[in-house]
Amino acid sequence: MPLSRNSERILGITLDGWAGVLMLALTVTIFLIFSDQPLMGDASNYSYRSARWMAEHGLSFIPSGEGRGEQAMGHPTLFYWLWAVAMRLLGDQLWVAHLLPCIATFLALLGCYKLGSHLGGDRLAGLLASLGLAASPVFLMQSFRPLPDSALVAAVAWSVYLYADGRFYAALLVAAVAVCMREQGLMLVPAYLVAETAHGGWRRPCRLLAVLAPALVIVLNGLAFLAVNGYFFFGRHMGAPSFPGLHLLLGRLRHFGGYLLAGDFRWILASTCLALLLAGKGRKLSPLSLLILLAPALLRPPQRLAYLAVCGLAIGWILLRRKALPSRGWLASILVPLFVLTFLVLISCFNADPRQQTLFRYSIAALPLVITGFVAAIRKVSDRSVLAVSGLLFVLATLYANGMPTSRTQAYSSLNGTRLPLLVERAGKWAAERGDSVICAPYWVGHLRNPALGCVQRPLPTRGYRPGGSPPQPGVSYAAFIETSHPVESGLLDSLLAVVPEGSKARLDSVFRSGQFRLQGILIRPGEPEGYSE
Repeated sequence: MPLSRNSERILGITLDGWAGVLMLALTVTIFLIFSDQPLMGDASNYSYRSARWMAEHGLSFIPSGEGRGEQAMGHPTLFYWLWAVAMRLLGDQLWVAHLLPCIATFLALLGCYKLGSHLGGDRLAGLLASLGLAASPVFLMQSFRPLPDSALVAAVAWSVYLYADGRFYAALLVAAVAVCMREQGLMLVPAYLVAETAHGGWRRPCRLLAVLAPALVIVLNGLAFLAVNGYFFFGRHMGAPSFPGLHLLLGRLRHFGGYLLAGDFRWILASTCLALLLAGKGRKLSPLSLLILLAPALLRPPQRLAYLAVCGLAIGWILLRRKALPSRGWLASILVPLFVLTFLVLISCFNADPRQQTLFRYSIAALPLVITGFVAAIRKVSDRSVLAVSGLLFVLATLYANGMPTSRTQAYSSLNGTRLPLLVERAGKWAAERGDSVICAPYWVGHLRNPALGCVQRPLPTRGYRPGGSPPQPGVSYAAFIETSHPVESGLLDSLLAVVPEGSKARLDSVFRSGQFRLQGILIRPGEPEGYSE
């Protein structure tokens, strides 16, 4: 159904204008709430360190620092360079770190609105798709973290919208920007190639060649890193190409595919869409369709994923038998998530440790298209009331998922991950008040020495400790904190207690808890009368 002209006005502002105001209000709210959130994970490692190096070295576009994380891990550097520019203009401050991702978040929400409105033929579809993206845990968590993820989502959403709207070369330009943000943006290229070929694009070879242009970003990026740093691809996680086994590949497919299709309550949209497609447009839901709609709520996640996969294959077979070729925009919206999944599965074959590369945020480029595709498809085969009920239910449910516990590995896949940085901030204040020197895991040393990361107000004298490392010095008072909720760091406590110098005693002084995260604060004092105890 064609989208109606944007002629209706409320208080002199068009409906699209009001949608933009809503997206801007959401973004400003996110920024105001999280602008003082300490930086953690990759945001405080290679992202911050690369941007700071660029800012300190004349805004060089290719970081070549010798310190850990100062070469952007070989990734495309546009986001880090823009952050470096912001540092030079506004200072190396915490709120500045959150500014750029929030700007990208506004563009991502607006792009999702435009794409959903176009594919669904209804601005309500665009609005619900945008709200669903904003509430989705993995996107909401990245919306203020200084990483290229929110910028990648924005570029993907706008590129596919422009492509669906017939603005071919503008779509390719934005696709190139997507690749400049993160390698996953490259998945737009094969999606557009397939869509063009399916619609007779082979008759226009120049157009097909133009689709390949965004891939040049990876080539130019690699050549630049080769010239400056001596490598085309960053080699830390790269091993010799090998086949990790069918079991691992299927597990990785289930891991990412299940998350995109059914995670964070997206199964609500998936089951609604499948049930309506089976019923057919304008028909009432049959008992079988109702079963498809309701069954996922009764199944555990593994069975839920298998159920939805079987139903999806059945619907795909029905559509193929009808010989209905989706439009270019619809094909791209379907193919990009499939290529992202393929990329994430196959990268296991080249990783030095196949157990790596499991973070849900790696699949974030596909998220706006999955949500938008489901919402737009529901609107295509139903009326607005069905879309409103299912869409609002999903928005509320996925917003609720932000407070659900996650595994420690996936700590930064929902707002639950904001608890840990705030705990470290509390532990830093405790250490500053009680210890002459601070002992912690090596990972936290930079957070206690650099106030720009948000955990401390002033640099603290800090030393990192790992099992087998240098023990604490005799006669010196220390404040140590250990994250006992981390499977690796939890063993650090016993190792540290075993090397307390003779004449000093360790005792538990404080315990910091928030959700699933737990830190212990231990004081090591010369001549303490009692030993460590809980």
